Amino acid sequence: MKWARIAWLTLAAAAAGLGIWAAGWPIYQISSCEIGAYSAAVPTVEACNEPIRDHFGADLYLVLAVPVVLCLLPAIRPRPAVEWAVAWVLFLSSAVGWFTVIGASSPSLLSMLGSLPITVSAFLVTISHRLVSAGRDRRSNPVS
Repeated sequence: MKWARIAWLTLAAAAAGLGIWAAGWPIYQISSCEIGAYSAAVPTVEACNEPIRDHFGADLYLVLAVPVVLCLLPAIRPRPAVEWAVAWVLFLSSAVGWFTVIGASSPSLLSMLGSLPITVSAFLVTISHRLVSAGRDRRSNPVS
């Protein structure tokens, strides 16, 4: 279905935009700086206000590319198994990212892995595609 490919491409673009936006956040967003707990990785208030992209450098963009690439897979091959696999991998990567933020006092690249809005959207696109496909199949093969 053409609309499903467009939805996945839109989701990939949204993941890229969200990643670029998040790269500009201050490092305190993914560390314990906000509670005054400084570490060797973030030793001062000034370092806590440093943008995430400056702290991690180019490696950050490799991590931020993961959701983008994942969302491109179903756009290239919109099959149920691919869509479900991508949605679940996005879910797991978001969980890893959140647990890394919660569990670590110093910032980690894993903290930037995954995105809840992209994950929820991926599940919505997948479920919508399945429902539309099922409805189309029922209309083309009526049981009588």
